[in-house]
Amino acid sequence: MRKTFMYRLYPTDAVDHKLLWTLSRCRELYNVVLTERRDAYTCHVKQHPNYYDEQTRKQLTRAAKKLVQCYQVIVFEDIQVGNLIRKPKPTQDVNGKYLPNRASAKGGLNKSMLDAGWGIFVSICSVKAAWAGRTIITVDPKFTSQVCSQCGQVKKKDLSERWHSCDCGAELDRDVNAAINILERGRRQRGATRVEAPCL
Repeated sequence: MRKTFMYRLYPTDAVDHKLLWTLSRCRELYNVVLTERRDAYTCHVKQHPNYYDEQTRKQLTRAAKKLVQCYQVIVFEDIQVGNLIRKPKPTQDVNGKYLPNRASAKGGLNKSMLDAGWGIFVSICSVKAAWAGRTIITVDPKFTSQVCSQCGQVKKKDLSERWHSCDCGAELDRDVNAAINILERGRRQRGATRVEAPCL
């Protein structure tokens, strides 16, 4: 059999002062978090930030920290995500009937691009690079995956084509080819002979 006893506590002046101080700090912290949640609700178009968003931000923060620790200069494409996630315009035939425009497929692609958090990742990298004294460069994304990284020839490819093959003999992954082009543009924009640099 368990028994419960209740006793009234009579704290000293020092303990009472400490308790009041702790209560005031907790009240301030609660108000700050409540304000941030209200602001996040407003910025996210009347949607509260969920657990998935927080986990995505943590992953992006870890990846950005690793980049900033390993490289002195980091080059990104200046991608306008808002232009990429536009809905396809409806098309009509001569009779006024709407034709398929693959809006559902584009909606899935838009969701994937938003979930990837490209803009957030660049913002996090910029903040961490500023604190660490690193340099962030953004380059024009036009034809970065179409231009051959070895000869400079433009090889038009569909988005589904993931392998870059050129007449000059270049055979490599499309993303690797684009990364080499982005790095080279960063070099020219910075005016340096080499962009990559080890940690100081």
